Amino acid sequence: MEFQAQNPIEVADFVIDLAKKDGKYVTNLQLQKILFFLQGYSLATFGKPLMNGDFSKWKYGPVQKDVYQSFRRYGSSPIVAGALDAYYDNGKLIIKRFPMIDQNSLGNAEVFQKIKVFTNKLLNKSAWQLVNMTHNHSSWKNDYNKIMQHCANDYKENEILDCYKSNKEALND
Repeated sequence: MEFQAQNPIEVADFVIDLAKKDGKYVTNLQLQKILFFLQGYSLATFGKPLMNGDFSKWKYGPVQKDVYQSFRRYGSSPIVAGALDAYYDNGKLIIKRFPMIDQNSLGNAEVFQKIKVFTNKLLNKSAWQLVNMTHNHSSWKNDYNKIMQHCANDYKENEILDCYKSNKEALND
């Protein structure tokens, strides 16, 4: 299926909005793992990544750095609003919200619907359930010492895909 890879922050805003509409909340820790498993789902289901951007190997599992920076101010508290984009245009400060992904930005309604359904499944998992799933995979375990020394390489697509596949049943997919 064809679709356009998305900005990770716009995918994050979609996840946050979907959670809020269902009366749930999401923390930055949980958001990071949801994005990681969405990437794996997309690789497995559609044969291509949902998002542009890399996932780093951190102490508590995969992290998409741009998304982390956008929401780190929340610490371990629930994220209550989408990310802001701030820039100067002709000397004037412009602040606006990032858009969320939708079927138009993806360019494929069927892909969007499948992403939405899988995201809802992920929102039913706690941050620590998702952390444990990533920690139990060889792509994290084998790099543990490098991760603790902050010198591990980013996840490769095949590692993300394999971690998703290894946890597919636990993810209710």
